[in-house]
Order: sequence, then structure tokens, then C-alpha cells
Amino acid sequence: IYTTDGLFGVPVRVAATYAFLFVMFGTFLEKAKGGDFFFNLAATISGRSVGGPAKIAVVSSALFGTMSGSPTSDVVATGSITIPMMKKLGYDRSLAAGVEVASSTGGSLLPPVMGSAAFIMAEMTGVGYGDIVLAAILPAILYYVGITIQVHLRSVALNLAPLDATEVPSLAYTMKQGWQFVLPLVGLVVLLAMGYSPCLLYTSPSPRDA
Repeated sequence: IYTTDGLFGVPVRVAATYAFLFVMFGTFLEKAKGGDFFFNLAATISGRSVGGPAKIAVVSSALFGTMSGSPTSDVVATGSITIPMMKKLGYDRSLAAGVEVASSTGGSLLPPVMGSAAFIMAEMTGVGYGDIVLAAILPAILYYVGITIQVHLRSVALNLAPLDATEVPSLAYTMKQGWQFVLPLVGLVVLLAMGYSPCLLYTSPSPRDA
């Protein structure tokens, strides 16, 4: 039980190293109002189309998932805004909750910050985390394409209205207010692509190497 193959095995080691670092990264980004930027960006992208509020939930959950990797925090952060917004505009509460939950669940699939299962996979298989990130891009895109199509078809069938044009921020305004939140994600992707590990440990040189 108490060996490295038991209680203190790979899952706990991954949670205490890789997963902790990425969750902390996402938490800092959220507390710095990065979540608001991603929500406004999602509204800019999809707010004017049919079923705009539901599509905002999909896009904002996907964007938030790239920095959190946690479906739970994704639902809490984006759902607290999107679900009341959808209900206010006449969406059924079950539909609003279902769209948000399905969208946030995919947050653990989206690079560069993914769920703890990705780190366990890297640890147990010996495959680099960067390679796992690359392999996850296509399935993650297909997942969200499927959700978006389903939301669009349901919105057309139920004649769900888009957001009012005055409630949708412009892309220029959104980027002006929050362009700096893109930089951490770009830097993270670049470092992973260069082969750096999320959990590099520094070891001081021995006297013989000095």
C-alpha cells in the first residue's frame, strides 16, 4: 500500500507535480480576470449567430479549458455567467445546464493545459507531454465541432435568438482590454514545443563539475 506502486504511486506524484503547476497557472490567470477576457472573446465570435448565448457557452468553456484543464473549475467560472444569461433569454434550464456541462467537460481535452489524465499518460508511457498535446489537438477540435453543430441545430429548431448587437463587444475592444492574457498561453505552447518539461528541477553542479 505504501510503496511507489500503491498509495503514493503515479497518480499522486502527477497531482503533486504537473497537475498542481498547471492548476495554479490557470487559477492565477482566472484571478487576473483572464476568464472575463475569454468570455468577451467568445461573445465576439459567436454572440450574433442563432443561439448565440449557447454558442458563447461552448466557445468560452473551450477557451477557459485551455488555461484550466479542469471541467469543474470551467463550469464554475463560465457557467456562473452563461447559464443565467441563457435562462434570462428564455432558454430551458435543462438545456442551459446541459450545454454548459458538455462544453466544460471538454476542457480537460484542450491543449496546452490538459486534465491530470494527460500527465499520468505521459508518466506511465514515457511519451513526452508535448507529443500528447499534439495528439490531443484533433480529438479536442472534433469534440467541440460536434457540440457546436448540436447546439446550432437545437437553436434553429427552437428558434433561439442571438444576443442583441449592443451586448456584443467588438473584437478591437476585447483585444485592447485583454490581449495580455494571450501571452502566457503562447509562451507555454512555445516552451512545450521546444521540449521543456512543465516540471524541470534544477540541480546544483557537483564540485567535480565546477
